[in-house]
Amino acid sequence: MKTKLEKALDEMQEEELRKKNKKKFNIKKEKKLQYYSNWNKNSKEASETKQDKQAKLKNFSS
Repeated sequence: MKTKLEKALDEMQEEELRKKNKKKFNIKKEKKLQYYSNWNKNSKEASETKQDKQAKLKNFSS
């Protein structure tokens, strides 16, 4: 059986370990977006597909 002093010593050691292992508060940095320069890269393809869809809708409705 442990005496009161041994129990207190164990508790103090556990608290010290918890304090040492406690992580600092870190704010995550936002990742920079790398694809801004490529936004208009496929704009022609997108407009062509949009026109194709509109043509199909016109053919379907008439």
